[in-house]
Amino acid sequence: MRSLAKALPVLFLFALFIFPSEARADGIVINSGSLNMPGSGGGNFTFQGQGVSLNGWIDFAPPVCAPCRSGETTNASLYRSGGDVRGGSGTINGINYDHLFYESQVRFTTGQITVPNDDAPDITLTVPFTFEAFIQGCTQSTVAGPCPGGWVFSSLLNGQGLATLHLTSYLDGAGGRLYSIRGISYNFAPATATPEPTTLVLLGTGLAGIAASLRRRRAKSKSED
Repeated sequence: MRSLAKALPVLFLFALFIFPSEARADGIVINSGSLNMPGSGGGNFTFQGQGVSLNGWIDFAPPVCAPCRSGETTNASLYRSGGDVRGGSGTINGINYDHLFYESQVRFTTGQITVPNDDAPDITLTVPFTFEAFIQGCTQSTVAGPCPGGWVFSSLLNGQGLATLHLTSYLDGAGGRLYSIRGISYNFAPATATPEPTTLVLLGTGLAGIAASLRRRRAKSKSED
């Protein structure tokens, strides 16, 4: 029994590093795909996560700072809902659909970006984003009412990644420089793995056990001396 007790902390640590766990949020985590908006009219998206791949189009209007001046702040946050998010093809739990009609709310949130003082004609800025959405998919149009036959997909989505802003700089009539956003892309990335609370408890228990074992060994060594 004593040998087993001494081995438990080591087993805890072994399990921690061999079988790491990842904190999970409610809904489906979108860990790949992108939304690419080459201009002010909108852009295509692909949201991919466990058991789901959705494609479509999101209407888009430029951020409030358009054009911008050096030193001004802007962001790449985006919110669209309803008909502003148009359907496309999709794969849900291995079933392919040629076209899905969406009822949705989609939100990309970024921090503030300060426009640099740069006379280059093309400028690229990046900022992390978080993503939240609620999307329902129907195989028939829902313009006239509820989804005929029921929704084939309905879920919360969340994710994170890096937004890239493409700016164009030019001189105004007074000799100052202005910057216009000519495109934004949002590229999803897998969430960073973090230990769950239960894992942290096991880690603390294991380290405490190792420390106690070392203290007992030192005490025994001193008594023998």
